[in-house]
Amino acid sequence: SHNYTAVVLLSACSKLDYCQQYPFESWKINVRMPSVIAKLTNQLGYKFVSFSTEYVYDGTLNHPKTESSQNIAPISRYAYQKLLCEQYVLDSNPNALVLRLPKVYNYKYKGNLLTDSILTMNNLNSEQGLLAEDQLFTPISCDCLASILLKAIKKNVAGVFNCGGSEMISRYDFVRIVADQLSLSFGYEKGKLHEITGANDLPCNTSMDSSALHELTGCRPISILNYVQKHESALKCLTA
Repeated sequence: SHNYTAVVLLSACSKLDYCQQYPFESWKINVRMPSVIAKLTNQLGYKFVSFSTEYVYDGTLNHPKTESSQNIAPISRYAYQKLLCEQYVLDSNPNALVLRLPKVYNYKYKGNLLTDSILTMNNLNSEQGLLAEDQLFTPISCDCLASILLKAIKKNVAGVFNCGGSEMISRYDFVRIVADQLSLSFGYEKGKLHEITGANDLPCNTSMDSSALHELTGCRPISILNYVQKHESALKCLTA
């Protein structure tokens, strides 16, 4: 009864441990379901957008990765499933758009990289924490992601694209910038990702070169510093 322009699939099973422990159940969610929806949208003539992950890159390069297949080397079952999903979706709907996403942050809601960092700093008190200086990524704000998504749909962009922010930054520096701008106590020391997490299936450097999509859509995401400055008043409410 509705006239849809596009269908955007947000669902996924992104818990690495769950995917490792329950490969068939997670495969149904991460691979089978998107391919079925891609086929249906293709039959109905709708644009289909599916989200992949920065984890398809193994993290060994010291610079942002382009979409080149030479850079692909998933090291977790979750990442491998998402890579399969990319292939299945485009096989089922050649006009589909697959966006490889990094960490997405938003000032409005709890449970993301930005607000969780602020709430954690509020609770650290005098204790020292560790943040990975070798965990590098290209995070993007929810607002910028939404703008890119809408313009990509309007321009009928198809294929697989990186959809990250404009800057490569470490987890340590991300939180430090937020703390400095909001005048929060920064009780962290630098550490190594695998030593902190004890997990070897987390790639260290998942930073992405998203210039191809930025140029196609005419969007260039703002830096984390500019984002925090723009929403400083709202973010400071979290520290009250």
